[in-house]
Amino acid sequence: QGEYGMHRGRDRIWIVHRLYRETSGLMVFARTEEAKRFLQENWDDFEKRYFAVVQGAPPKMEDTVRSHLDETNPFRVRSAPASETTRHAITHYRVIKKTRDRALVELELETGRRHQIRVHMADLGCPVLGDEKYNRGDKNAKRLALHSCHLGFNHPTNGTLMKFDSVLPTELSKLI
Repeated sequence: QGEYGMHRGRDRIWIVHRLYRETSGLMVFARTEEAKRFLQENWDDFEKRYFAVVQGAPPKMEDTVRSHLDETNPFRVRSAPASETTRHAITHYRVIKKTRDRALVELELETGRRHQIRVHMADLGCPVLGDEKYNRGDKNAKRLALHSCHLGFNHPTNGTLMKFDSVLPTELSKLI
């Protein structure tokens, strides 16, 4: 077993990125360490979209959230004034469907910071359902209502544009 790789015998798979433990959806694995390195080094340039079912609804149907995230406590990230200990975070969102007390939101990450979506949605007053860290309200969700629905990137060896999509799981669509 390597630093980020898992193997059985001579076969090896490299983990390119991580999702929150309770987040469903798309993950990328590489077949070589070189491919893993390329994908990780270019990760910020890739298309990354998520679906989230949130409590309430964002103030606008479509907008961009920008803040500086303080990650000094990795278990409780928060928006804070810009400083040497914060990192700029940008999340674009679009409301897909609204009900009386919830919304289905599609989010596109321009940056990929720890807990970025969860903090930004909570900052807007519409935390992700099932989020025990940033949502003290609705307990009807049995898990974090966050799903990695789209990844787009160039193949690490031949440069071909690759796009992958995953539909919203039934257990999350039932919440909206």
